[in-house]
Amino acid sequence: MSKTHETLREKHIIGSRSRERLVTVNLCAGLRRRGICLAGLSEARWPFSFVRRHPGFTQILVCLDGVGEVRDDHGAWVRCEAGMAYLTPPRALHAYRTLAEDDDSAPWEIAWVQYVPGDRDVRADGEPTLLSSLSAPVITRINPLPLATTLRGLHDECMADAPDATILEDWASLLHAQAQRIALLAETDHRLRRLWTEVTIDPGYPWTVETLAERARMSGEQLRRLCLREVARSPMRHVTYLRMRHAASLLASGFYTVQDAAETVGYDNPYAFSTAFKRCLGVPPSTYRSANRVHLI
Repeated sequence: MSKTHETLREKHIIGSRSRERLVTVNLCAGLRRRGICLAGLSEARWPFSFVRRHPGFTQILVCLDGVGEVRDDHGAWVRCEAGMAYLTPPRALHAYRTLAEDDDSAPWEIAWVQYVPGDRDVRADGEPTLLSSLSAPVITRINPLPLATTLRGLHDECMADAPDATILEDWASLLHAQAQRIALLAETDHRLRRLWTEVTIDPGYPWTVETLAERARMSGEQLRRLCLREVARSPMRHVTYLRMRHAASLLASGFYTVQDAAETVGYDNPYAFSTAFKRCLGVPPSTYRSANRVHLI
């Protein structure tokens, strides 16, 4: 399949060597209810190539295996390999393609979801279109397996001899949830994503607003504004939230005492830890541990 619009300089080429598994709203009505117009899995081989100048839809594309290229917001072609996502808002030029022809090369395997055709930033159900706050494509790294696994499950159910409507609805809901999670990453400032990853990895570090701002390479005031916008908390309150979430998982494991958990997330004072834990989770850490810990046989 090949279709080129010379006036608009658009290009839609799949090619005879590429393979696609598509899921449409005709096969799964639950997609339409969530604003999804088309989704699929592609094993793309040269000359697979798409250029869209003014698309009326949002697209989330993730690479599962192999290597292709995507066009960034500066007009340059960037390698897109396993674990990378190419997220494109409506009405913003985007393009992606396989590498030069090589009969021995592995296919570029991608999973993708398209949302809401038309020039709207609000879906029919009143929710905003995913990625509509962006003005240009975003390239980021994610775990592509949840989205790909969900798409495979949805496609297999659609192709079954007697598709189950309830199962289709569940797959559609899960696909939308996975797409929302990926879109949220794109719409969050990448400096904050990297910063909160550092805090999560080392919650016991003596974090301060100054050290957080230095790691994020921005001023303390800029960090404060971004945090309030993205997570509705001040920087240090979000650090506390991440610490308490980590402490909760330690307590639930059954291997950590309250004191152990407190020290792991950076608290020398058990009372201060207990106060912060109860403020975040609603119960004292000892109560949480007793109610949630895993009992091993």
